[in-house]
Amino acid sequence: MKKSLIIVITMVFIGMGLSAADPIGSGSISFNGLIEAGLYFTVSEVDPQVYNLIENEDLQPDGDGVDIGTWTLRVDNPPVEETDYTVTYSYDSLSSEETSDTIEFIILERKDDETLDVAVEKEHLSSSSITISSGSGLNVDTRILSARLTVDGAADALLAAASEFYQAEITIALAAE
Repeated sequence: MKKSLIIVITMVFIGMGLSAADPIGSGSISFNGLIEAGLYFTVSEVDPQVYNLIENEDLQPDGDGVDIGTWTLRVDNPPVEETDYTVTYSYDSLSSEETSDTIEFIILERKDDETLDVAVEKEHLSSSSITISSGSGLNVDTRILSARLTVDGAADALLAAASEFYQAEITIALAAE
């Protein structure tokens, strides 16, 4: 019984000491998180084919142009501040290694939900600006690209040597400001 009483008294003192104990020291730590903006830029060719540069009415200077490609800018979880992006077009005239002839053309750009009559002409080194705001979690901007001959290009095509290898490489570059 004496042992039981000693154990009970000891437990009471331990309990009183723990409940009345003041901290000897303290500290804090931080828990930090990050959400990166997902940035995706794709350039795609639309059904690659060889177009007759003289007989295709859509390719002529007053035609609608022929769809040759698209680009899409997608930004998920945009940054807190507005971000400006620039898409720049770089290209030279159509040419063939078989001939010395060159044929000028122009790129027509339109949003994927717009009609052909609102397409904007994009010459070599022309650009488009896109502003992404912080308001929404998903931003997608898609443009359809068409090509048509310039007036000089159509005249040059009538005089150019026959070849099925006229080609122009079009570079579409994205930059953030």
